[in-house]
Amino acid sequence: MANPNPKHLAKLKEGVDAWNQWRKENPEITPNLRKANLSEANLREANLSGATLREADLRKADLREANLDGANLQCAKLGYAKLGCANLHGANLQYANLRGTKLHGANLQYVKLLGANLDFCSGFSYQCSSFDKKTDVRLKRQEIYHLLRDNCNDPEWLELRELLIDFGNKFHRADECGLIEKKNQ
Repeated sequence: MANPNPKHLAKLKEGVDAWNQWRKENPEITPNLRKANLSEANLREANLSGATLREADLRKADLREANLDGANLQCAKLGYAKLGCANLHGANLQYANLRGTKLHGANLQYVKLLGANLDFCSGFSYQCSSFDKKTDVRLKRQEIYHLLRDNCNDPEWLELRELLIDFGNKFHRADECGLIEKKNQ
């Protein structure tokens, strides 16, 4: 399965309405769009649930409100894609490049993000739909670093903040963004 299924790719290129109708008529088929070039494609509201999009080029694609439930997007290029309100429940985004992606309102529950690049993403927020995502220490350092940069003068937070600074300063862009100094030195 090195390349996309040409029939699946041709059907998708007919447009989202034709694609969604085909999916409805063929629920037993798992679409193979592996390594497909879909950069800048309009896939808004597309039913891509369970699809194989491994290593696909989806840079700058419009995937708003798309159904990517359980899709395999391992190593996919999603840089600057629009994923607002997309359903990514259980999707595999391991080692995917999501740099600059817009994720506002996306369902990230149970998504796998090990090794994913989330630099400059917007909308990667803490909401109920993002519970139980699987991440790695690189992403945790990035999340903690960003939390540490927030302004909060609550004494309990300030105490916890001091304990987390060394961890957050190991964020892969901390030197570029500026190391955080401890207040109690």
